[in-house]
Amino acid sequence: MTTQSRLPSMLAVGAITCAVALACCAHLQAQEFSPPDPSSIDAGEVHRIISVLADDDMRGRRAFTEDAERAAAFLAREFEAAGLKPLPGLPGYLQPFSARISEEPLMNVVGMIPGRRSD
Repeated sequence: MTTQSRLPSMLAVGAITCAVALACCAHLQAQEFSPPDPSSIDAGEVHRIISVLADDDMRGRRAFTEDAERAAAFLAREFEAAGLKPLPGLPGYLQPFSARISEEPLMNVVGMIPGRRSD
């Protein structure tokens, strides 16, 4: 199975992971982190996020398309609303990276919950 043929299932897993992570982070304080109690996950919020990312309007969020850019912008807004911070050195939540499949940079959507320690 090629990477390209696995891409739709990889995107689905990524979307579900993002949705659960965002639903869990919405109520966390930035100074302390402990894994959320599964009962604290807001199923409605997970459903809302997955519904947006899986909507036909996103047309699969294929890399290098406006649809992928819209999905990334949506996730960046969700990260900000959940109180996540951009990684140090990044101007926002988008982190460029390179891959052998393209000469153009790809983008990760990343955020963090700052801790108390600086090391």
